[in-house]
Amino acid sequence: MSKKLRVSIITASYNSEKYIEQTIQSVVQQTYTNIEYIIVDGGSTDSTLEIIQKYRERVAILISEPDNGVFEAFNKGLRVATGDIIYFLNSDDFLADDKAIEDISRIFNEYPDVKFVHGNIETLNDSTGYFDISGQSVSLLDIKEGRIPPHSASFVRKEIIAACGGFDLEYKIGSDTDLIVNIFKNYSEYCLYTNRVISKFRLGGLSSQGKNRKKAIEEINNILQKHFGTRPDYQQTILNTNLKYYKKWVEILLFSDHPISSCLTEYTINNVAIFGTREIAVLMLQDLKRSSIHTVAFLDNNVLRQGKEIMNTPICSPDWLKDHNQDIDAIILAIEGEYEEEIKDQIKSITNKDQLRIFSWREIILMNPNNTFI
Repeated sequence: MSKKLRVSIITASYNSEKYIEQTIQSVVQQTYTNIEYIIVDGGSTDSTLEIIQKYRERVAILISEPDNGVFEAFNKGLRVATGDIIYFLNSDDFLADDKAIEDISRIFNEYPDVKFVHGNIETLNDSTGYFDISGQSVSLLDIKEGRIPPHSASFVRKEIIAACGGFDLEYKIGSDTDLIVNIFKNYSEYCLYTNRVISKFRLGGLSSQGKNRKKAIEEINNILQKHFGTRPDYQQTILNTNLKYYKKWVEILLFSDHPISSCLTEYTINNVAIFGTREIAVLMLQDLKRSSIHTVAFLDNNVLRQGKEIMNTPICSPDWLKDHNQDIDAIILAIEGEYEEEIKDQIKSITNKDQLRIFSWREIILMNPNNTFI
């Protein structure tokens, strides 16, 4: 009979009273019993510690003292952890269901040579209703190109973290990326992907997220340069391009008080489908509502998102168009990347309807009569 591996779950908290209880509950409700739960609090001044005390008998180790951020807190947790497997859970995130740890532990037991297991995450934005499910199998080449599994969906054997030196505190946002890159660089043949949602995490507000994203991309590029001597800058290019359009969108709203989609009414557009399900798509949904344009469905090629809803609007496969293209007057492309022409070709191949209007969110901004885009 195989040994029942101990899993150490480490949560770093600081003034986390809003969400910490849901985080803790997602751990204590796990069906897997050999869990060592460690919480490292940075000296919270709100009610975080009072909430933790409600579950103190289920928390194996509680450290509460000032620190220099989440990664220093994680390192403190690592030093006291006794588990075979280590998992890091942020204080505003939570495990997806009560069998998450049991399922991951089974994988490590079945494949004793595996050092690192990663899965999927579900991203939530409570203010916009946006959600996303992401995760995929990655190779060392993917890692070199900047496709990094998130730590909130990753489990690693303790001795591997020790061999990699834990979290490098030089990086304020991307230290988890540095650790995972280091693991793949040295143990890629022992890394395994499981197509399962591990955790759910919340995005902050759009402005703070934007600031952090730019800094994160800068740190990731520095990390990849350090490990591989390469700096993939395509993410920065896309970010810089989209930022110009975001700014113009906000400018139009501030100075004209009209939604950017108001220009579509000239084309007698009343019902649309939105291609994409990320944050731009959610913003577009809200903008269209202000123009009294109804969004019938979201379209997405990712099967993990299909069958779900965003703000009571279904997410469908693009094949939905085969039977419903008569129900819409246009398709709005709300994607951040540079694949709009490929998606237009895909839509035309499905509908066999060249006259179906297709607009990208960027085109709508440029079409707006209040636009002064240069």
